[in-house]
Amino acid sequence: MVLRNLVRTIIVSILCLVCLSCITIRDEYPPEWPSLSRIEPDCSKIAGLYKDRGARLEGLTAKFFGDTGKVRDYVKVSYSPNSVEVDSIAKSEPNWVKQFTTEDGNFRCVNGRVELSFSRGCSVCPGATYEKLKLNLVKADDGSLIVQTEGGGAYLVFFIVPAGSTLSTWDRYFPQ
Repeated sequence: MVLRNLVRTIIVSILCLVCLSCITIRDEYPPEWPSLSRIEPDCSKIAGLYKDRGARLEGLTAKFFGDTGKVRDYVKVSYSPNSVEVDSIAKSEPNWVKQFTTEDGNFRCVNGRVELSFSRGCSVCPGATYEKLKLNLVKADDGSLIVQTEGGGAYLVFFIVPAGSTLSTWDRYFPQ
């Protein structure tokens, strides 16, 4: 009887883990946010200096460098026709720099929207993580940077529990 209850408990636990291990997050562009800039072939409008803390939870630095547990001061986005460079700036620490190029295939400009593709991990997460992301960057009419994040990931929480996710979210970062 004890063995049967133990087996039943294990089976139910495994089924719960499997059912709870997939997450889908999707949100629409918030209607109270400003309109997105008109579609133009030039993507240079995304260049600028932005506050790292945005209108939502995740900082702009975390979008590019993974969740480091730190919010930096500013993020500088530089644009050229063949590359985008992201420079995360903190007054008391060295800058973090990441570059996306057309040559590497992880950057392209489509109708005034910058598309950046990359993978990242999480240095502060409890377990193993891998995320494949596409960030769409576009300037809003008020000068803020709008970032749509699309992608998914695979996780091994506490190196034991498998999990997966898909997401499509919007974030807004204000100019400095």
